[in-house]
Amino acid sequence: MYNKLWHSEVAPRMRERLLMTELLYLAPNSRYDKLMADLNDTEEETLAKVNAGNLGAMRKLLRLSDVPLLAKFARERLSE
Repeated sequence: MYNKLWHSEVAPRMRERLLMTELLYLAPNSRYDKLMADLNDTEEETLAKVNAGNLGAMRKLLRLSDVPLLAKFARERLSE
């Protein structure tokens, strides 16, 4: 029962959430601060989608200046 509830209620789309977490670890503190400000300005519906692991909603939180960070993330993931 625990496993069923965990995967269906607590950690659905855990893989996508983990990717976002790994990406945040690469970001400098200043970008993290901007993300927190963006989250405060984001509609609740979008936040719920982000929390559910929706990649489209997560993309709404990205900025053009994140491209080098995303490239670094991709290089590290491809080298594994």
